[in-house]
Amino acid sequence: MEEIELHLEKNNSLDNILSLLKKREGKEYYLSQKNIRILDLLKILDVEYRFVDTTYGGKIVDYNSSWNKSFENNSEKFIKKFKGYDEYSYKDVTSFLIKSLLDFGVIFTNYLNIINNFKNINENLYVPILDNINQVYSFNYTSTFSRLYKSNIDSYFLHGKIGDQNEIVLGVSDLNIQFLRKFDLWGFTKYCQKLILNTDYNFIEEFLIANEKVQQEVELTKDFWLNRSANGTGSVKLIGQKIQKVLEDNSLNLIFFVWGHSLDYSDNIYIKELFSFNEPYDQNVRIVIYYFNKQANFDLLANLIHILGKEKVEKWMKKEWLKFEENPNIADINGIEPIELSKLEPA
Repeated sequence: MEEIELHLEKNNSLDNILSLLKKREGKEYYLSQKNIRILDLLKILDVEYRFVDTTYGGKIVDYNSSWNKSFENNSEKFIKKFKGYDEYSYKDVTSFLIKSLLDFGVIFTNYLNIINNFKNINENLYVPILDNINQVYSFNYTSTFSRLYKSNIDSYFLHGKIGDQNEIVLGVSDLNIQFLRKFDLWGFTKYCQKLILNTDYNFIEEFLIANEKVQQEVELTKDFWLNRSANGTGSVKLIGQKIQKVLEDNSLNLIFFVWGHSLDYSDNIYIKELFSFNEPYDQNVRIVIYYFNKQANFDLLANLIHILGKEKVEKWMKKEWLKFEENPNIADINGIEPIELSKLEPA
């Protein structure tokens, strides 16, 4: 990417910023394109991009007096001035950014409400793999699944839902603990927002509880027969059989279909919970991940390896607990032609 250079003559009102920059010969300071963008987003500089010399290898951004004015307007908010030194107020910047994130959430929900009001192309679309599903955990904000497929199935919206309060979760999965303590950035994490907004954050909770009960039952059975063996009233050879009988009677027998999710690291907590089953005993839990094309298949697998590690992913695939399958062709199954969104009319 080409670098945008900013050439400034030293100015007293910009000393607080310029002192943080790398000093070159004379009184000139240079900012990379990334730093210019950061200062622009923080409203410290009002950046105006323009071509100065198109024959030059890069794009040059000259000093603009409006930057000085913008900095002065924000200095009282972000900079606390003391005798002999200035202190940068990270808390004020954090509050400003959180408010901006919430403002964006309002704008985004308004956009989604507009899209959600379009007439359905078809209602009650049929997809064979959905015949036997019992629950839907949605990472989206709209009720597309219930409107187009099955309206009588319980759906849980893990990141919020538009409609009633229009409160949606926007953020990152986690932050470094030291970073959090230093800058108090909890408000940008998904789990903090989910607690504040009271969204459906209990992901597959009932199955995780059932999984723990099965493991406890296995351990009790193992201890019981080990004690009997030690007392001479049982055989160690029977322990494997007894454990297998417990698993047969209590196995979860679950199939999770992952469809339309990128398996991005920002949702790594959910993904790790999904793959917490079958350890150390197979409880007949299977996972099917659907992909759009070969590139998507590669990206999904790469994301999964990044989150779980290659050993676990390889184990699940070798045992056929995990499968990747191409998306069902909904148009062909239902005998319809795909229609572009732009052709839809508002309801």
